[in-house]
Amino acid sequence: MKKIFSSLVLAFAVLAGLFSSCNPEEIETTFEANPATATITVTVLEGETLVDITSSSTINAASNLLGADLKVNGNKIILTGNKAIVAQKITVNASATVEGAVKSAPAAEVSITPVLAGGISTYAVTMIILPADHDYSYKFIKSEVVDEELGQFTPKGTGHDHEGQIWAYNESEFVLDAVVKYDDIHGIEGSTYSFVGIPTLEAQDAVKAFAAGLGKENLYNVPSYIEFKVSAFSMYTVYGLHIWEDDYYDVIRKNAETSVETKVGEIIVTRVSTNAWKAEKALPGHEGHYHPGHGHQDVHGYSSNAGGGIFFAN
Repeated sequence: MKKIFSSLVLAFAVLAGLFSSCNPEEIETTFEANPATATITVTVLEGETLVDITSSSTINAASNLLGADLKVNGNKIILTGNKAIVAQKITVNASATVEGAVKSAPAAEVSITPVLAGGISTYAVTMIILPADHDYSYKFIKSEVVDEELGQFTPKGTGHDHEGQIWAYNESEFVLDAVVKYDDIHGIEGSTYSFVGIPTLEAQDAVKAFAAGLGKENLYNVPSYIEFKVSAFSMYTVYGLHIWEDDYYDVIRKNAETSVETKVGEIIVTRVSTNAWKAEKALPGHEGHYHPGHGHQDVHGYSSNAGGGIFFAN
């Protein structure tokens, strides 16, 4: 599959000085990683014209698991973990008032990949509001991961290759505040469709219209940040993962008199999502000094923004 990413730009804070003259014993600090978050951006289209009516739509969502907080803010569905987020499926529903009547879109489903504490993942999905008397509809069948690409961390300052991965070192007794900037790209890449059997021209038009709406290219590219703390005497790195998924839909014609449903087509929509997170472990030779989430507070401001990046093979 053609890659649409060239790099995920990062910037993170690293130690720029040595030890301070203060008494570390008086400023011992501990911390916990921020909770993981997963955000789904929903786009809603009107079925007849495929006009974007997201701003006037009502969006709801539900998870198939407990243990994470799910909220809807406009067209954003935000899942906040109890530290990490486990793999789960989010069912999305949308409705809108069209021509004086409230109408709904067939439910969508988004598979959330596991996210470590402090990590951020982003997704997008498109839904189509259908007239109540429409003979044709679509329904979500399944999602399949078709490609993944893991980026290579390359710090601007000194990087150390350890077990095939590049790590930055915090060789001090201080906790570092790190800010990671990256290009968050997620959304719809496109779609393909096929007919089932020998559909009528009306059925073919319905399949084509649904494919055009669900698969309308809609890619978001938003500069984003991960803020995290780095333990004393640790080595740390940052990962960026791009995931391509194919969503499968069936197009159905429902007989108004008999209510019998007939499958007339299939649609495959390709989505891309981004997952970014950091990892940390003991600095070699300092295993006895390293304690996750511990260190002394850097009150003298020795940290500086050193930059860096994640690069993907083309």
